[in-house]
Amino acid sequence: MRNVRYLVRWGVPAAALAVSFIVVDQIQLKAAEPFKPALAVSMAHFFFGELCILTQRNLFKQVLGFCLMENGSHLTLALLAYNAPELVEIGITTDAVFGVIIMVVLGYQIHKSLGTLDTADLNTLKG
Repeated sequence: MRNVRYLVRWGVPAAALAVSFIVVDQIQLKAAEPFKPALAVSMAHFFFGELCILTQRNLFKQVLGFCLMENGSHLTLALLAYNAPELVEIGITTDAVFGVIIMVVLGYQIHKSLGTLDTADLNTLKG
């Protein structure tokens, strides 16, 4: 059982990183050539967040997974829009303010009213 946890903890992210490098290596854009390693890392970062959202039952851990996904996409945006860094910074700032803070406040309200953050126990939220 311990070996399975070790494999999931390190094997899946390592495989995602390797696949990201293989996929990005297939890109044939001259403008993206110097950024290929960073693009692979940003793609893997996005997939780590997605993995976190899919495997965690705690609401705040899922919010952190969402933040990982956002950071991966923002890194890609920052790499590809290097001529407009102010636009990228404004986008990241507004996303942090409106996305993360609102999700944390909603998570706090859910915990305060229902007493749990386990997403399997949140059946009362169904409409």
